[in-house]
Amino acid sequence: MESQELNCKKCNSCGFLTLSAHYKCPQCSQNNWIDIKLKGEGIIYSYSKINVGFGRMSTKTPYYLAMIQLDEGLNLLAYIDFSFNKKIQINSKVKFHTRSEDNYPIFNVLE
Repeated sequence: MESQELNCKKCNSCGFLTLSAHYKCPQCSQNNWIDIKLKGEGIIYSYSKINVGFGRMSTKTPYYLAMIQLDEGLNLLAYIDFSFNKKIQINSKVKFHTRSEDNYPIFNVLE
């Protein structure tokens, strides 16, 4: 498993942000990446409650997946951790919490 920080790649030529490694930037076609640490805070702009999972996730239902827009402008899909019993809704503030066993980011709802 990777670090418990939320890091991304930033194209040093045009500023494009991505969580996944690319040979060339999809925006400007340069190969000029730098690693940056993200603050890990943002808002939910869409979410879905998963009631029927498959594979190893079938025993973890129900769970929520959310589209999150980070303060730095990066959009990503993440699990929402509800061990703190917060209500999920559009525009809820979230903060990066940890990574799942398969290295996907998990966020907590702050409001």
